[in-house]
Amino acid sequence: MPSDQMMTPVEIITQHCRYTGLLSTRGQRVSDILGDVNSEILEMHETLTGIVGARSTDVRWRQIYLKKKQILLVIPKGEYEAPARRCDRYVEKPRYGAMVILPGTVLSGILHLPPRTTPLMLLDEETSLPGFMGMTEVTVHNSVHGLGASHFDVVILRRLSIESVQLTAQPLPKKEAPLGTGEGKTLSPAVSR
Repeated sequence: MPSDQMMTPVEIITQHCRYTGLLSTRGQRVSDILGDVNSEILEMHETLTGIVGARSTDVRWRQIYLKKKQILLVIPKGEYEAPARRCDRYVEKPRYGAMVILPGTVLSGILHLPPRTTPLMLLDEETSLPGFMGMTEVTVHNSVHGLGASHFDVVILRRLSIESVQLTAQPLPKKEAPLGTGEGKTLSPAVSR
């Protein structure tokens, strides 16, 4: 098993299963691993898997591989990324209030999107938007996986899993900067560049 520095605790939701364990990140951010177009597979360790609709106990895996294209959303459970690295990669993007529907899941929160992104672009399979997108200040409703109204600072969703989306008509006002971030900028996950 890779070292702890190369692993990040996550919960991954697919249409049929829920995986809770350690994602092998090779020292990269979770969003970078998900956005890597050269790999279609994720590697996890010490993972507990629950199967939708099965009346059995969860299955524990020492090591398991997942297809990225089956993922609905990823919930990072540890620190999202080191603060210094986060500041270095910070890219301010317009923030939109959003309601996103994935199979069996409703997300409400804030999407950080490139300028001039429209809801139609989020649904278009041919757009140049990244395959995975970060959402912050999220409430997740998921009856299939028993998540019912859970709140998370960050989730990463697979854009091609979106069934429907609603965005606020205008970007949300900029948030006041926490101390130490400088010049009125707030830090948001740099899920895509």
